[in-house]
Amino acid sequence: MSSFRLAIFGVSFVLIFAVAAIAEDIDGYTIGEIKIIRHNIFDLSKPEESSKVGVWGNRLHSLTKEKVIRQELLFKEGDPYNKKLVEESERNLRRYKFLTDIMITAAPDEKTRTVDILVTTRDQWSLIVGGTFGGTSGNNETGVDAGEINLMGSGQTLMYRIRHDNRGFTQSFGYRDSTWLDTRYVLDLGYNALPYEKRYNFLLEKPFFSLDTKRAQGLSYLVRDYDDPSLSFNSQRLNAFYGFGSGFGDDDIIRTSLKLSYGEQYVNYGIGGTGINADLTTNLDTNLDTNTGSDNADTSGDNTSVNRDNKVGIVTRLLFDPHKYDKATYIAKFREVEDIFLGTTVTLSLAAKLETFGSTDSDVSAGIRLHRNHKVGKRDYFFTLLEMRRNDDFFNKHYALMDMRYYMRWFKYQTIFFRARALYSESEVNRFYLGGDNGLRGFEADEFKGRNRVIMTLEDRIYTYKTMFYGLIEPGFVVFVDVGNTWNDYSGDKLEKLHGGFGVGLRLALLKAPGISLIALDIGHSFEMDRSPVLTFGMEGAF
Repeated sequence: MSSFRLAIFGVSFVLIFAVAAIAEDIDGYTIGEIKIIRHNIFDLSKPEESSKVGVWGNRLHSLTKEKVIRQELLFKEGDPYNKKLVEESERNLRRYKFLTDIMITAAPDEKTRTVDILVTTRDQWSLIVGGTFGGTSGNNETGVDAGEINLMGSGQTLMYRIRHDNRGFTQSFGYRDSTWLDTRYVLDLGYNALPYEKRYNFLLEKPFFSLDTKRAQGLSYLVRDYDDPSLSFNSQRLNAFYGFGSGFGDDDIIRTSLKLSYGEQYVNYGIGGTGINADLTTNLDTNLDTNTGSDNADTSGDNTSVNRDNKVGIVTRLLFDPHKYDKATYIAKFREVEDIFLGTTVTLSLAAKLETFGSTDSDVSAGIRLHRNHKVGKRDYFFTLLEMRRNDDFFNKHYALMDMRYYMRWFKYQTIFFRARALYSESEVNRFYLGGDNGLRGFEADEFKGRNRVIMTLEDRIYTYKTMFYGLIEPGFVVFVDVGNTWNDYSGDKLEKLHGGFGVGLRLALLKAPGISLIALDIGHSFEMDRSPVLTFGMEGAF
């Protein structure tokens, strides 16, 4: 390296550290100019992205509007500079799947005692037009997706999906606007038509959009209609809440919401139904966290039960160390920056079901949820989630969840991942499903079902840090072992053993897709060696 280049490097090094040192000591400064620089999807200055794919990709894409980005900033010109608000604004922007490479930098001026703010973002490809196929070798799924997650650069989402597998057709439509009418209100509309079931949902709320938000309110409505030869049910739930937040302790936050809830569920068993043992032929809850059912119900005829669940209550959420975050890559996703909360969240709920309010009976609804993430050493992470509910909004008599995840990052190109997850519900109509892309590779999709579920996964995730095809794809690999089962706690249906499978997989991260979507291809084999291998294919947002 020439002496001139060494000198330039030395001067740049000193300037960078000088600016960083000043930026740490700018309390009392005010914010001057806020400049926003929005970059298109492809960086045409890079040879691997400057092909016709990159040129036409940028031309066809609608760049995110500046007002969408500015809306997420928790500060404005003339405000006192607050480093925590700057960092939180950056995290808010990263929640948008259509944005990446987000950075907010501060440039202080000692003479004017002001801080100029520079916000830089890069768009992701947001137009969704294509096909999907996945599932397992025994239950293939095909489908078509069409939509836009950043409609005309406005941040709005409009999606339509149609799928077909061995159980029939599934259609879904969704619309979401996180800044409805340029306000802090969120509008969310959805419709899902599953084989045997239809769902409708509506949400309009002004959430706690920042840690310092003092007020929140909202309204939601959910309808589910299920009908097959052995069982049919209709449930609906209307919720309204008003919440307020404040600080306590050194830097902690408490949020309290008053809640009014109206719910009703009709369950009708057909000739082939067997009550709570009814064999449902579809997974009524793909997320496995939402279940319905109650043993407190009136009956209308021999085969029909009615449960009216109307209540008033209070929900309190405690956030300890709410500003404590870590930024990392190659955790649940590939090179996308992930904000990892390292504090503790405790949520407590208590409500009264009142016959005078129209409920079937008088009872108490209660719940507790504990969420805690830890950083172990310099690079490892341990996430824990515990939850218990009684007489909840989804018509559960009882519900419990335990979820633990550990990311061991001792090696540059590998992450050892372990997850243990257990669920229990007292439910009249729902079951947890397991198998294939639903949690137990080496078995067919949804091969096991029950009101209890346990699953443990151990993976060696291998990253290449290399891009392919004009910077569009980054490949990775995985070696895995899955162990788990479902059961019902009935006579003849107890947890007697755990099923297990092992295998290998390929991961292709789509670097320019929303949220860095992932193509996953796994080949799994059961520990029962007389069974055939199972191929699982799908598109996910995380590893």
